[in-house]
Amino acid sequence: MLDSLLARALSPEQLGRVGDHDEAGEISVADIAHQWAYHDLMHLKQAESIIQVQLEPGMGRARRFYFDV
Repeated sequence: MLDSLLARALSPEQLGRVGDHDEAGEISVADIAHQWAYHDLMHLKQAESIIQVQLEPGMGRARRFYFDV
């Protein structure tokens, strides 16, 4: 999915451009775009966890559907 979005925005030549990163070594524009998407999904998981923790106390006996109680 991300690949098709990137293909609409950037040419294969642009996606293939590389640079040197101090820790990762050679890294391409495509590598960075995929890393950004992955990173953003990590933040969505963090937000999900924060919301779940706040909802859990109000679940009452329905907690048993999700937890060993």
